[in-house]
Order: sequence, then C-alpha cells, then structure tokens
Amino acid sequence: MSTLGCFDKFSYVTEPQWLGFKDFKNVMTKGDIEHTANGLVDEIKHLVDEINSFLI
Repeated sequence: MSTLGCFDKFSYVTEPQWLGFKDFKNVMTKGDIEHTANGLVDEIKHLVDEINSFLI
C-alpha cells in the first residue's frame, strides 16, 4: 500500500490539492457531538500512525 493508500483505508478522497478530505456526513455518528469529535480524533491518530509507519 502506498502512503496515500492509507487515506483510502479511512474513506478519505485524495485530490491533487489535498492529501485527503472526507465528506462531513461520513464523519458524523449517531451519538452526540462529543462522541463524533472523539471518534474523529481517534481516526486522525490512527491515520497519523499509518503515515508514520511509512516514514520510519
């Protein structure tokens, strides 16, 4: 898997101008905003770990 392939794993779309972006409706959960924010933070932490695995 390429470095940008790790974005696919988390349903991000790659564009020439951005490493990846995600439609907000794919981020929202059925819980409250705090639950959604915590889920997004966890996802970003996992994504950073994936990127770091390619850099180390």
